[in-house]
Amino acid sequence: MIQEATAIASIQPKSEYYDACKQALLELQKPTLKELGCLQFDIFESENNNGKIYLFERFENEESRNLHLTYDYTKKVIAAYNDWLAEDIQVVIMMDGSVR
Repeated sequence: MIQEATAIASIQPKSEYYDACKQALLELQKPTLKELGCLQFDIFESENNNGKIYLFERFENEESRNLHLTYDYTKKVIAAYNDWLAEDIQVVIMMDGSVR
């Protein structure tokens, strides 16, 4: 059985780049959702206003997720984040723990 690649990313932009970070993700969302293998790519803001942005990503498999990272539109956001982020992106890769 092929395992879905599911991840939650926690993004902490510098306060002066928060809007730019959010806009870059919104622009990344549409082409990402059209990628072969992308099942979900949702953007969330923290309810407690801690200045973080969260991504919830689901891909059919790890290969699809890795391919996503090679596209020019993804690389463009990653490059911009070198200057915009207050800390490294924290990514948690998750596996389906359901009992079957």
